[in-house]
Amino acid sequence: MTTLINFESLHFLELELIRSIHAFRTPFMDNFFTPFDFFDRKEFFLILIPTMWFLRGRKAGLSLMSILLISGLTNSALKEYFSSPRPFHIDPSLGIIQVSGYGFPSGAAQTVILLSGILLSYWKSSLMWFIATIYVLFVSFSRVYLGIHFPSDIIVGWLVGLFLWKFYTYMQPLIERWLTNFQSHFLIR
Repeated sequence: MTTLINFESLHFLELELIRSIHAFRTPFMDNFFTPFDFFDRKEFFLILIPTMWFLRGRKAGLSLMSILLISGLTNSALKEYFSSPRPFHIDPSLGIIQVSGYGFPSGAAQTVILLSGILLSYWKSSLMWFIATIYVLFVSFSRVYLGIHFPSDIIVGWLVGLFLWKFYTYMQPLIERWLTNFQSHFLIR
């Protein structure tokens, strides 16, 4: 399948950037950035959704669950379409940790934008903005540092996440009506 993006040329440049980052690699940095991979794991979402439900109510929990489902399906479809390798697929020395599947766009970058949007819509404070910004930057940089994503994977992941967030906020009234009807039919309390 042919795509409009010439990943080979782009990846050549980005590999040099990742290698220059790895020139400063230390065991401390490896140990610092590796746990950020947890924020892109199903175990994290299995903790996050009920926590959101408990802290902010069923509407918030169901909203989070629905946006994560839409995001996951969108990301999987885009990854299959573009079929772009990850940095460690091209240069195994860059792979601090290994993950499966294609890399473009970054699902982690997409998700951190969406989660930040949801969290900021429920907790509007300067502290939450600071936490969301640190969360986005650290998780995103860790993906490049760990050799899991190219910078372009991250940037496009952010853009897809932002698009999905805008789409979600536009569609939210319809989604809430659907969830209300779903609840009344299946007695979710």
